[in-house]
Amino acid sequence: MDNPTNSENFYSFSETINEKEKKYWLYAPGHNASKWDEFYSQGIMGIAWDEMGDLKMFSSKEAMKSKMKELYGYQKSYRNSAHATWQFANELQPGDIIYVKKGISKVIGRGTVISNYSYDASRAEYKHIHKVNWEKYGEWEHPGKAFIKTLTNITDYKDYIQKLEKIYH
Repeated sequence: MDNPTNSENFYSFSETINEKEKKYWLYAPGHNASKWDEFYSQGIMGIAWDEMGDLKMFSSKEAMKSKMKELYGYQKSYRNSAHATWQFANELQPGDIIYVKKGISKVIGRGTVISNYSYDASRAEYKHIHKVNWEKYGEWEHPGKAFIKTLTNITDYKDYIQKLEKIYH
């Protein structure tokens, strides 16, 4: 009978847990991927909304929406923007996989998140960042049309993830 503390069994069990926790994201590095070369060379991913300050200071998406309305005007709902900034700061985690898109028809990179969220006030723009180990760089046709949003959690779309993975192999 196997020893339940056997490191080989524990390692397999740990890998299974990590695999279940891993999320997959579709991400746009600036308008029309304008920040991609910079982010790739620096090993980071970033989002705008710099005037918001440290996103960890907000206790909810609603608080983010309120601040966005205060800063940028009340004419928009900011529903998707608050959702993306909340996910970037609170749900995107080390080990998650990022697929980088350009527009809705190109995929231009793939990487693994290697840090928690941080607010880097020393940056001129895109001060909200995660460090990323970028593993793929190039330009491939996207399978179908990509989501328009800056950051989209695609974890539940297994067939879609498989199509994206096939691009890089």
